[in-house]
Amino acid sequence: VWTHKDGGGDADGTNGTWEPTLLNNFGEPVWRLSWSVTGSILAVSSGDSTVTLWKAGLDGTWKQVTQVEDVVGGSAGGGAESAAAPAAPGGVQQ
Repeated sequence: VWTHKDGGGDADGTNGTWEPTLLNNFGEPVWRLSWSVTGSILAVSSGDSTVTLWKAGLDGTWKQVTQVEDVVGGSAGGGAESAAAPAAPGGVQQ
């Protein structure tokens, strides 16, 4: 995650520098990133079939808020089986 540090000078902050911060070593490819509407939470989808949510603290360090795992078993492409409604009692799908 890149953070802009204000360098003073211009009112628009163009004199500042950008500093990188390693969020996490995921160990698998990261497929997609998405910011929340407010820009305070970052969702990361990675190759281990998980989505993790990250939030920056007041001190600037990033903390993992939660993790969601694929309960279907990692079906490639998010096919019909991952989008299907849960089965009702007795195995009948609604």
